[in-house]
Amino acid sequence: MESPEHMEIDAAGIRDDYLAAVRELREQYKTECANANIDYVPIDTSVGFDKALLDYLVLRQRRFG
Repeated sequence: MESPEHMEIDAAGIRDDYLAAVRELREQYKTECANANIDYVPIDTSVGFDKALLDYLVLRQRRFG
Protein backbone atom coordinates (compact mmCIF):
# COMPACT_ATOMS: atom_id res chain seq x y z
CA MET A 1 0.00 0.00 0.00
CA GLU A 2 1.12 3.51 -0.58
CA SER A 3 2.44 5.48 2.33
CA PRO A 4 4.42 8.66 2.78
CA GLU A 5 7.48 6.50 3.36
CA HIS A 6 10.29 6.95 0.79
CA MET A 7 12.42 4.01 -0.28
CA GLU A 8 15.22 3.87 -2.84
CA ILE A 9 15.70 0.61 -4.68
CA ASP A 10 18.42 -0.47 -7.07
CA ALA A 11 16.27 -1.98 -9.83
CA ALA A 12 19.26 -3.39 -11.71
CA GLY A 13 20.43 -5.05 -8.50
CA ILE A 14 17.19 -6.95 -7.93
CA ARG A 15 16.41 -7.71 -11.58
CA ASP A 16 17.80 -11.26 -11.61
CA ASP A 17 16.04 -12.18 -8.36
CA TYR A 18 12.77 -10.72 -9.64
CA LEU A 19 12.98 -12.61 -12.95
CA ALA A 20 13.79 -15.84 -11.11
CA ALA A 21 10.79 -15.35 -8.81
CA VAL A 22 8.50 -14.73 -11.81
CA ARG A 23 9.81 -17.86 -13.57
CA GLU A 24 9.24 -19.90 -10.42
CA LEU A 25 5.68 -18.55 -10.04
CA ARG A 26 4.90 -19.35 -13.69
CA GLU A 27 6.20 -22.89 -13.25
CA GLN A 28 4.08 -23.30 -10.14
CA TYR A 29 0.97 -22.15 -12.05
CA LYS A 30 1.84 -24.46 -14.93
CA THR A 31 2.30 -27.44 -12.61
CA GLU A 32 -0.87 -26.78 -10.61
CA CYS A 33 -2.91 -26.34 -13.78
CA ALA A 34 -1.54 -29.59 -15.23
CA ASN A 35 -2.37 -31.40 -11.98
CA ALA A 36 -5.95 -30.10 -12.22
CA ASN A 37 -6.19 -30.91 -15.95
CA ILE A 38 -6.54 -27.19 -16.78
CA ASP A 39 -4.98 -25.56 -19.84
CA TYR A 40 -2.27 -23.09 -18.87
CA VAL A 41 -1.98 -20.54 -21.64
CA PRO A 42 0.27 -17.56 -20.98
CA ILE A 43 -0.47 -14.61 -23.25
CA ASP A 44 1.28 -11.40 -24.17
CA THR A 45 -0.83 -8.51 -22.92
CA SER A 46 0.19 -6.45 -25.93
CA VAL A 47 -1.88 -8.85 -28.06
CA GLY A 48 -5.59 -8.09 -28.28
CA PHE A 49 -7.86 -10.33 -26.23
CA ASP A 50 -9.80 -11.42 -29.31
CA LYS A 51 -6.64 -12.60 -31.11
CA ALA A 52 -5.30 -14.36 -28.00
CA LEU A 53 -8.62 -16.15 -27.50
CA LEU A 54 -8.86 -17.12 -31.16
CA ASP A 55 -5.30 -18.51 -31.13
CA TYR A 56 -6.13 -20.56 -28.03
CA LEU A 57 -9.36 -21.89 -29.48
CA VAL A 58 -7.65 -22.88 -32.74
CA LEU A 59 -4.93 -24.69 -30.77
CA ARG A 60 -7.53 -26.47 -28.66
CA GLN A 61 -9.56 -27.46 -31.72
CA ARG A 62 -6.46 -29.03 -33.30
CA ARG A 63 -5.77 -30.95 -30.12
CA PHE A 64 -9.32 -32.21 -29.54
CA GLY A 65 -10.92 -31.80 -32.94
